[in-house]
Amino acid sequence: MSWANLKEANFQWSTLKKVNLIGADLRGADLKFTSSNQANLKEANLNGADLLAAHLSGADLGWTDLKGANLQNTNLEGAHLRGAKLQNADLEGAIAEFRVFCTVG
Repeated sequence: MSWANLKEANFQWSTLKKVNLIGADLRGADLKFTSSNQANLKEANLNGADLLAAHLSGADLGWTDLKGANLQNTNLEGAHLRGAKLQNADLEGAIAEFRVFCTVG
């Protein structure tokens, strides 16, 4: 389902374990309470998506557009967020471990 058009799709309460949604258009999608552990959402567009209480542990969200997304109470433990766009995303109560890496020299 890479690069799929899933704009405003309803996946509420779905299990999407290890699914490949690279580059998918999920703008405005309803992903509340979704279990997407180890999903590949790299470069996906989740602008304005509702991910309330979703389980995204171990998911690849690298370079994903999460602007304006609802990530309240979402489990992001071990998720890859490098390059993700999080402007105006609601991360209240989200479970995450963020590490900052930089190059010196």
